[in-house]
Amino acid sequence: MENTIKIDKKKQIAFNLNNFLLATSNVFDIFLEDLYKTNKNFLKKNAYLSIKLGEALGYDEKKLSDLCSLALSYNLGLYHSKSIDLEKFPFNDLNSLEELKGIVLLNDQLLKKFDFDDSSLENKNNIKNYLETLMEYDEVNKEILSAYIEDYVLWCDLKNDNDIIYYIYSALSDFTKILDFEELLEFTTYFNTLINENSNIVEYANIVSDYFEFEHKDKYIFMIASSLKDIGKITISKDIYYKEEPLSISESEIIKEYPYYTKKVLNNIQAFNDISALAYKVQERLDGDGYSIGLDAKSISFKDRILQIISVYDSLRNNKPFRSAFNKDDAFKILEELSDEGFLDKTIIEQLVTVLK
Repeated sequence: MENTIKIDKKKQIAFNLNNFLLATSNVFDIFLEDLYKTNKNFLKKNAYLSIKLGEALGYDEKKLSDLCSLALSYNLGLYHSKSIDLEKFPFNDLNSLEELKGIVLLNDQLLKKFDFDDSSLENKNNIKNYLETLMEYDEVNKEILSAYIEDYVLWCDLKNDNDIIYYIYSALSDFTKILDFEELLEFTTYFNTLINENSNIVEYANIVSDYFEFEHKDKYIFMIASSLKDIGKITISKDIYYKEEPLSISESEIIKEYPYYTKKVLNNIQAFNDISALAYKVQERLDGDGYSIGLDAKSISFKDRILQIISVYDSLRNNKPFRSAFNKDDAFKILEELSDEGFLDKTIIEQLVTVLK
């Protein structure tokens, strides 16, 4: 379905919720598999199975779209073991979510109990027998799902990430919305709180973008990038991320992979090229000793440099498993030391010392 809605590119952006959630599922699926030992591609598999059920139930295009979004988002709160606030998500119809939850939760329960990469007859029979014991779910949904368990194509699809994604996109209509930058920032800031509950990075990005007098679009691109810069950290094992002792060499190398995943996620989101270009460079350094690419000073723009500095500052001002938060004065001393070592831009740091709290 072609979207003919006009867009003011200085104030708005085209946004597709399922596109965003499929992209972010690449990192949340890794987290769920690591910590909760879920099926590989757990979120995508739930979306696939949910759409199958929704189609069999005759759901219209908007309801199928919301069903997919719900399947991809319902378990995101597990990252901090808290309920996800679904009202923060731009669904087509929030009022339909209670009905759709029954489908998502049914698939959720099966995917957490059974290996959906195992297409053996024994596994299929075990799933069908287990379905009969689930008295709290709609009998029609259970019957449809039980019939699908016999579908050879379903099992072939579920074994392949690309086939799952292809099916999801082919089954859904395009419900891309035109969001004001302010609306998108509110949504991505919520995602930032899933990753860094105590982060003030968006507030710092707002302060410095006003200080440097960014134009409206540039300001919001910068703030949205700041809110998503750490999304790749979801792939880091919590045993490493929250480790109180010094990291081993191999663990340090794992940490360095996260900007790669940030870039991979954001590059797969429509209209996010400018956001991605800023977000994945936060660990690059002016002397070329950063990661994950090792860019040198001439490849690091003014905005890149600002985001690098406020990212370090935000980290220093927060408690970590291995240290307490630094006060402002001590944090800026560390920033100055890093600039003296050639990592960060000294001129920008000198300007921001009077701006940041």
